[in-house]
Amino acid sequence: MGAALPWLAAARYARTRERGRRPPLACRRRAQPACGRPLGGDRPADGRPGRPGAQSPAQPADHALVKDPSLGAAIPCSPGSGVGRRRLRRAAFLAAGFLLAAVGSGGGFLAGIGARRRSAEGRDAVRRPLPAGARLRFAYPEAGLPARPVLRWKERAGWGYTSCWLKLPVTTPGHPPHVAQVVSYRSSVPGRRPAVLVSPILGGDYALAGFAAAALARRGYHAAVVLRSQSALPEDEPPAALADVWRTAVIDRRRALDWLCARDDVDSERIGALGASLGGVSTVALAAVDSRVRALAVLFAGGDLPSVLLASEEPRVRRYVRAQKARGLTPSELTAALRRSLAPGILHLAESLDPACVLFVAARRDRVVPYRTQERLWESLGRPERIDLPTGHYGAVLYAPYLLDAVAEFFARRLNPR
Repeated sequence: MGAALPWLAAARYARTRERGRRPPLACRRRAQPACGRPLGGDRPADGRPGRPGAQSPAQPADHALVKDPSLGAAIPCSPGSGVGRRRLRRAAFLAAGFLLAAVGSGGGFLAGIGARRRSAEGRDAVRRPLPAGARLRFAYPEAGLPARPVLRWKERAGWGYTSCWLKLPVTTPGHPPHVAQVVSYRSSVPGRRPAVLVSPILGGDYALAGFAAAALARRGYHAAVVLRSQSALPEDEPPAALADVWRTAVIDRRRALDWLCARDDVDSERIGALGASLGGVSTVALAAVDSRVRALAVLFAGGDLPSVLLASEEPRVRRYVRAQKARGLTPSELTAALRRSLAPGILHLAESLDPACVLFVAARRDRVVPYRTQERLWESLGRPERIDLPTGHYGAVLYAPYLLDAVAEFFARRLNPR
C-alpha cells in the first residue's frame, strides 16, 4: 500500500490540473520560503483563494512535505527548508513514473489499455516546400560548427548511462550572445550510437524530460535535454516578444545538434528528436529547418500556436492571455499579433516534413493543448503513425512506460541502431 501512495498522489494531481483547480495538499508547498515570505500569501484568512495581498495564519510545520530520496515518498520537513511546489510536483511525477516502470516492466502499468494505435494514413501525401524565409529566420552564425561547452558540472553515473550538465555558447543575430543549457545522457553501450534531442514541456520541467532521456540512454541512444533559455510566455511583454522566444528556442536546439554531431561516439546520420507539449512544437520546427533530424516523436502538441494559447486551460497560459487582454487587445487582435510574431506558423512548417519520419501521440481529453488543435497538427504533418490516449494532458503520465517503449521502438525502426 505504501508503495502506491506516490502513484495515487500523481494521479490526483493530474486530475486537479485538468479541472483547473489547485493541486492536493501533498503536491502543494506548505513550507516557509527561505526569503521569509509569510505562508499562504495567496490565500486569505477566510479560506477563499485568489485575493491579492491577503495572508492566512501560519500553517503548522507538519504540513510541509518533501520527497524521501530513498523511497520517493512524502515526509515532513522543517518550515525553513524552502521546498516549493515545483519540486514536490517533480517528485510526484518521478515517483509515479518509476513505480509504473517497476510494476509494469515492458508494456507499462496500463500496458496500453485504452490506447489506440493507428498506422500512417498519409504516406503518399504531397508535401509542400518549406515556407520562404523559414531557414533564414532560424539561422545563426555558428551553424554546423562544433559547439564546445563553456561549463560542465553535475557529472554522475546512472543505470546504463552517465550524465552531466553543460552550457553551449550561442549567437542569435541581432541579440547579445547567450548560452544554451543542455543535460547530456551518454549511453553506456559501446560504439557510435544514434542520438535523440529531447525538448521539455512548457514549464521547462527537466524531471520528465530527464526521465525519458535516461530511459532512451539505457536503450542505447545518446540523449540530450535542451532547457529553455528564457520565459516561454513573458506576461510583462507584448505579443511581439514571442518572436525572439520562438527563434531562440529553435536556434538553441540547432546548436545542441552541432554539439551532438561533433562527438566521436555519435552517428550524425542517425539523429532523432522527441518533444512533448510546447516541446513537441519546437521539435516540429527544428525538424523542418534542420535536415540532420531523421526521425521525430511529437507528443501532445497542437497548432496553430495562437489557437492553442487562446483555448488552453493551463493556468500559466491563461495568465499570459489575461495579461495581454489587459493591454487592451481583443481576442481577434491578440490572435493576429501572435500569428505575426510566430510566423511562419507551425502548421506550415509541418507540411514540409515526411510523415514516414514522424510518430504522433495525442490525448483525447486534453484541455491544456485542446484535442482539436492536436488533430490539426497531425493533419498538417501528413497523417503520420499515431497513438491516441484516453487521458488528459497530465493524466498521460500514467502511460509513461508504454509511451517510452513505443517511442524507442519507433526510433529503432527509423534510426536502425546497431
